Amino acid sequence: MSSWMAGGQADTWSNTPIGGYVRNRDKSSVTIQSWHTARRENNQPYVAPKRDDTLWDLTVVDEVHSAREETQLYDLLTRVESASECLYALTATPIQLNVGELYDLLRLVDLLESWDDREQFEEFFETRRVFEESLDEVGTGSQGSTLAEQTFLDSVRKELELSDDKEGKQLAQTCIETFAEMLHGHIDAYAGYDDRAQEVVDGPKSFD
Repeated sequence: MSSWMAGGQADTWSNTPIGGYVRNRDKSSVTIQSWHTARRENNQPYVAPKRDDTLWDLTVVDEVHSAREETQLYDLLTRVESASECLYALTATPIQLNVGELYDLLRLVDLLESWDDREQFEEFFETRRVFEESLDEVGTGSQGSTLAEQTFLDSVRKELELSDDKEGKQLAQTCIETFAEMLHGHIDAYAGYDDRAQEVVDGPKSFD
């Protein structure tokens, strides 16, 4: 294992300190580098050169909570993601991010296609907040299913500050449907989430 501070200029990646090390080995290579060094603009091409094929089988980056869009570290992570077969972005630091910043980090580790849209991603979490408040208003099964659904829809519309007309109700319905599609996509893609989702459906806030 080695750590480098890339310096000078090289005509090809194989002539850089990292490239030369990898080129001269006849077995798998493991490299370790400080992201404080790697993120520097003149070092990024050495760590993650732009090429048609991937360079690294696996890249592990720690302290990713420090990455924000339009920072050198985030630029580095974007390049590394393209140059790697697999990227693990790690942090053990408790952080509070706004939803947009959370999206910026998660999109580096292969978000589902239905989730890989910043505006839709942010709307999902806003809709979840609205759902929680609207479900409290509906209650715990004191109404019939049809009436409860209508009450829920009206509450969602009000929380989203949509107009009390056909257009407003349709927008609220579309918001609910988009949320459901994203949620189902996530459940289908990851093992174990279907059981958790069923627990929620069968819980005390079910309409039935």
